[in-house]
Amino acid sequence: MSARYPVLFVLALLTSGGLPAQMRTDVPAHAFDIILGRPSLNSITASVLSYENLEGYLEYHVDREIYNSRTPVVRLTEGTPVEIRLDSLRPDARYYYRLRYRTVGDSQPFWQAEEATFRTQRKPGSAFRFTVQADSALSDKVSTDLYAHTLDNAAAARPDFHIELGRAFTPDPRSSSSQYLAQRYYFGALCRSAPLFLASAPEKFFPNPRSDGFYGWEWGDALFVVISPEGILSGTMLDGIRRTLEDSHAPLKFVFMHSRPGDTRKGREFHQLMVKQRVNTVFHGHDHLFAKEEVDGVIYQSVPQPGNPRAPSGHLAVSVKGNAVHVKFVRTETRLALASLRFDR
Repeated sequence: MSARYPVLFVLALLTSGGLPAQMRTDVPAHAFDIILGRPSLNSITASVLSYENLEGYLEYHVDREIYNSRTPVVRLTEGTPVEIRLDSLRPDARYYYRLRYRTVGDSQPFWQAEEATFRTQRKPGSAFRFTVQADSALSDKVSTDLYAHTLDNAAAARPDFHIELGRAFTPDPRSSSSQYLAQRYYFGALCRSAPLFLASAPEKFFPNPRSDGFYGWEWGDALFVVISPEGILSGTMLDGIRRTLEDSHAPLKFVFMHSRPGDTRKGREFHQLMVKQRVNTVFHGHDHLFAKEEVDGVIYQSVPQPGNPRAPSGHLAVSVKGNAVHVKFVRTETRLALASLRFDR
């Protein structure tokens, strides 16, 4: 391995501790929330969670004035997420959609929810933007107002999708369900229009891709590989990641994980795999700061925490155009690009 020449832009530090004594899971009352997931060339899934017994459907089209496509009416039982899949969509197209709903048994016309939007999978050669966050568990050390502003800022950029790198939920069985419901409320501000990709997700509550320790997809000229924080970098898992990287002809390759592997045998094997497969950037959380280190041509990009009131907090906005990648730290308090990095491949 060649000598390291780290370039660090350290903007936030957070001391760690044990499990929080209290989780901040109280959210404003709302009738329902919608989380998009699993976008492809011709389909997308909407997870709708209602907080009263409703029935409804989604209407959608590329022309927001027409809305001439719709799904069948489904029962939206209180407290039970329902997945509604939209099929036969146009590739690389922006769609507008809205939920039409009413109380079960009501003979009145369906009410109309706020319009939202999404884009199907980009074709190679397309420019696009995505956003990234990490370590957003709703502990008593987090400002939920700051966290909500972070997601509002990300939504304002209209990203194609949003990636969360892990530790959005604490492993506390006493509050797990309330954490899932609260995070649906916060993510809903952004992810009703930007499909959500979680490094680790409770299957019932979020429409995440199926994961065998990792999953991947292509978008424009880039391959995205997300590794679960619960995954163990075994030889079998590394072989699966290697095959996914090898099988892709995308000129850009991004890997996402919660914690960067340390200087262990498995960590060195992982790094050599990234070098051999010409991975451009490994985005990771855990450190709660914005920092960049380049090792053997691979960029390790640390992602800041989105709701920390004691240090600069925010999200990353990543723009991809051709072989140029622009990574920007958008600080929540000022909604400014506090620091940015550019690289070309």
